Amino acid sequence: MGFSVPFRYFWAGQTAAKLADVLYTVAIVTIIYKATGSATHAAAVPFIRSVANLISGLTAPVVLESSRLHSVMVAAQAGQIAVLVPLIFLSDRIDSSLWVYGLLGFVFMLAFLEGWIVPARNAFIPRLVEQNKLVNANSVLSVTDQTVQMIAWGIGGIVVAEIGGESTLWLTLDLYFLSSLFLLFIKGKSKNYQITHKKVSKREAMKEGWVTIWRTPQLRIVTMMDLVEGVANGVWAGALLLVYVKEVLHKGEEWWGFLNSGYVLGLLLGGLLVLSFSRWVDQRLGMSMIAGSFVFSVLTVFFALTSSPVVALILCGLMGPAYQLRDISQRTVFQKHVDETVLPKVFSAQATILYTSFGLSVLLMGFVADVFGVRTAYLLAAGLFFVSAFLAVWKRKDLNF
Repeated sequence: MGFSVPFRYFWAGQTAAKLADVLYTVAIVTIIYKATGSATHAAAVPFIRSVANLISGLTAPVVLESSRLHSVMVAAQAGQIAVLVPLIFLSDRIDSSLWVYGLLGFVFMLAFLEGWIVPARNAFIPRLVEQNKLVNANSVLSVTDQTVQMIAWGIGGIVVAEIGGESTLWLTLDLYFLSSLFLLFIKGKSKNYQITHKKVSKREAMKEGWVTIWRTPQLRIVTMMDLVEGVANGVWAGALLLVYVKEVLHKGEEWWGFLNSGYVLGLLLGGLLVLSFSRWVDQRLGMSMIAGSFVFSVLTVFFALTSSPVVALILCGLMGPAYQLRDISQRTVFQKHVDETVLPKVFSAQATILYTSFGLSVLLMGFVADVFGVRTAYLLAAGLFFVSAFLAVWKRKDLNF
């Protein structure tokens, strides 16, 4: 693939961080559930992380404006290490609900820092690779993320069971240290690493990403697609998928796990396919986004209508490549059409839209499932994915691909 040494360091560091993130999540959920016996307290972990990511996304433009991307990633990673140490000591001393809330407070801080790392990471990639290699780079990172998630979620429970939650958190700390070490190796090695630009006020910094999205036709259409699809994505939240398994497939929780695993495997294979045809995708980004959204819509319709667990599992696997084709193409569009000095703030604005639309979607789709049935919720989601594809077709001249 011919990637530069700085990108390889970046790749290794992000892999270690992703593995740490999954193991930390499994460990903390297990610790809280074991201490309280409450599914509600355990479910509070992903909810608090989502809220923290949303709030962090609103502040990220100011932070990214005043500091270099590399410095932000290193500092945020160091902050996560600093927060994780007292969390580990607290995790072994939970003897009341008050301690649980303290633990959740540390979870919030870790997720808040993560909200700075994600846009910085996405914006840093074009500074490490040439434009004609962006699809390759995004595909490699996506494939690695899915592989790590598939393995880590599979062995995470086993690791916690074998060595305990606290020891798993210490292992997580080691992985964060390793990730930080790889990030430090990057400094000064990328030809595009140092970029000077005019400083703006905090207010302008917070607005700049949004204004850039609105004024750039390609980004405006892609963001509209993200918003529509974000409202649909609530059907893939764990609770609704579990309802689907029980009420439509008439199966137990094990099939909930099978469907999740099938989807992650599909994401992995999809990333490999996009990587294999990266040159073709790079030349047809608009068509790739439309095709990915349209195919995902059709597969969701069949998913809503089938009552066969095996067919549902196959459909989940097929959705992975469709999602990757759309997602990698959209990310590449942002990286190609935005100046590198503004890109971090644009990705922060995009993340805020995604977090907000997904949060609203979970509530909306839950309401639809309760009132009209879970099949209707999935059919509604399929319709929204189709609307997303239609938007791209309708505004294809603005996309200018």
